[in-house]
Amino acid sequence: MKFSKTLVAAAAATFLTSSGFLSAQESPPATPNAAPSVKYKDNDLNAYFGFGPSVFLTELKEKGESGSYSENLYGGFLGGGFKVASVGGGSVIGAFELGVYSGSIDTGYDEFKMDRIAVPILTTWSYEYDQLLDGRLRLRAGATLGVTTFISSFEATASGYGYSYYEKSTKSGAAVTGGVSLGATWNITEGFYADFGYRLLGTSGVKTHFKEEGKLVNQLNLSIGWRF
Repeated sequence: MKFSKTLVAAAAATFLTSSGFLSAQESPPATPNAAPSVKYKDNDLNAYFGFGPSVFLTELKEKGESGSYSENLYGGFLGGGFKVASVGGGSVIGAFELGVYSGSIDTGYDEFKMDRIAVPILTTWSYEYDQLLDGRLRLRAGATLGVTTFISSFEATASGYGYSYYEKSTKSGAAVTGGVSLGATWNITEGFYADFGYRLLGTSGVKTHFKEEGKLVNQLNLSIGWRF
């Protein structure tokens, strides 16, 4: 009797299995992990920090003279910024920058030496379009406002016929600085980037050894940085 019951149970199990009622549950086939896409368009804190070399190209007018000197100051800057808001296909960006530039003016006389330093502290508000190449390339345009401190050091030496003369003086002044800004950012990785910026700036009058006549300043920046 037990043997017949066992045969009946085995036959029933075979029938149910062949009919699909007791088919074993199969796990879905494993899919290979997709490579994570690099995120260029946005980040967590929407902030960045960068630094790099820069050129400050300006023109000076000597006091009481009709001529002027072209002056190229070389240096570097560091700065940072943050995303204020998303607008259309891009973002409004606020940025802050501190630069230090130095150079010498060729007066044409060995007896006279003129060294110059410019220290601009600038803030820039830009609209950045970040829809090119899936956000890898970003273009921006904006307005800049700040203050630039000019420091001028003058040294004169002369001697001959039983006399000698030496004079050295340093003067400084601050000028309101404002203008327009253009730039492009290339995102090398998700965080690391390279940037090129150009500004056309005007400065208010300030007196050192030269008198700034509100001349235009061309500023060129090349930097690397990191987005957080």
